[in-house]
Amino acid sequence: MITSTLINKISTNWCQCGELLQNKWITFLNSVGDDSVTIWIVVPFILSLISFWLYAAIFTLMDLTNKPHFLRKYKIQVGVNEPVDKNRLWKATKQVLFNQLIITPAMLSLSYFAFFKYLNFPSVHVLPSMRSFLIDISLMVALEEACFYYVHRALHHRSIYKYIHKQHHEWTAPVAIITLYCHPIEHICSNLGPIGVLTVLIRPHILNVWFFIVLAILNSMTDHTGYSFPFSPNSVRFHDLHHAKFHYNFGVMGWLDKLHGTYKEDKNDMKKIK
Repeated sequence: MITSTLINKISTNWCQCGELLQNKWITFLNSVGDDSVTIWIVVPFILSLISFWLYAAIFTLMDLTNKPHFLRKYKIQVGVNEPVDKNRLWKATKQVLFNQLIITPAMLSLSYFAFFKYLNFPSVHVLPSMRSFLIDISLMVALEEACFYYVHRALHHRSIYKYIHKQHHEWTAPVAIITLYCHPIEHICSNLGPIGVLTVLIRPHILNVWFFIVLAILNSMTDHTGYSFPFSPNSVRFHDLHHAKFHYNFGVMGWLDKLHGTYKEDKNDMKKIK
């Protein structure tokens, strides 16, 4: 009896929560607009800008001031970019802004008018179930790992490396803002391309797409901060070592690096900070 009552109560609360979220979602769509151009181009563009610069502002301030001092012990490559060179940082910032303000909206528009406009996606007006949301996000993470690994490794091929990817590797000790400091071709193929491909293949709800855009940006920026905190994912030191050594750790999670023999964990560079 107690178990049955508890289950019914949880079920009722879950349904009420779902109805509340659905109502909030409709209110949101009524505010921003539910037309295709808004949800496929305008909102993703704004989300990418806000998520990037809120995160970048925090770590750029740390890189410029070397404060707060108690966080310096978590710096991976000690003594490098302490403080960061302002001229180099400004050069990187200008390229980042070009990629964000010119390349990104152009590719969002091209993707929409070439693909998304003609494909069948779940109704934007109905929120996905939690099960559907989690399944699609899991598929997007797995597919993005594969896309990014092979594109990234291709960009390291000696026949094209110096023309495109070398620009990003000017920073052998990365800082957050250089996450999108790269050649426009790399930005298209490596940063934007995988998200577009997985969206076409999986056809997720637009909420999944927005969530994944923010998730991908924050995860990539975390890997470029140059800091490894006690709560940081292993990918931070994993990718920092890629910038220092170049020929290892091409992926995000490390799954395909282990499969293809490009995984490396230097015990001296990657030791945990106590």
